[in-house]
This record gives sequence, C-alpha cells and structure tokens, in this order.
Amino acid sequence: MDSNTFADMLLTFDASTCERHARKIVQMLGESSFEKYQHSMMDIVISNAQAGKHDEKRYFQQTENFFPGVFSDNDLLAKLAGLTLMSITLRVEKYNRKMGISK
Repeated sequence: MDSNTFADMLLTFDASTCERHARKIVQMLGESSFEKYQHSMMDIVISNAQAGKHDEKRYFQQTENFFPGVFSDNDLLAKLAGLTLMSITLRVEKYNRKMGISK
C-alpha cells in the first residue's frame, strides 16, 4: 500500500480505530509501550502548537528513536506515526468541540 492510499484510509478512521492499529504495530515491534510512545508524540504536538509551526520531521525522528531496532525507511514506522497522530488529532478535536473551543 502506498503512502497516498494509506493517508486516504486514515481519513476514514475514528480515533479508537487509529489507536487500536497503532497499538498492534507497537506490540509487533515489541520495543516500547504504546502509552510512552503516544505521550512523547503528544509532547511534540503541544510543542509544535506553541511554536506555531508544524514540523513533521520531529514525529518521524521520535518514532525512530523509540524503535531503534527497526530501519528508519521501514514503512511500518511511518504508518505508526500517522495512526498515532491521527488518533491524537481526533481526540483533541473532540475535546475542543465538547468544551466549545474553536481553532
């Protein structure tokens, strides 16, 4: 599956589905806990938001740092990062709607 097809598929997933698939990938890789990984990615999301910029490279570098036994060009790492970020984004958007916070 190419990256465009995967990105299109992500748009149809809800937060729980993204997280479920991301957890499966982390289990397959077996090098870290999903919660630690997700938390580290959330830190980058917050840092990027505070800086007013979106630096995609930081997400991929962090993913590579968490899973050093996997080659950085492995598509599985990119999919894990995408699924995790989509899950975080959807959950933040849901929270903002609930709280009446606009972008």
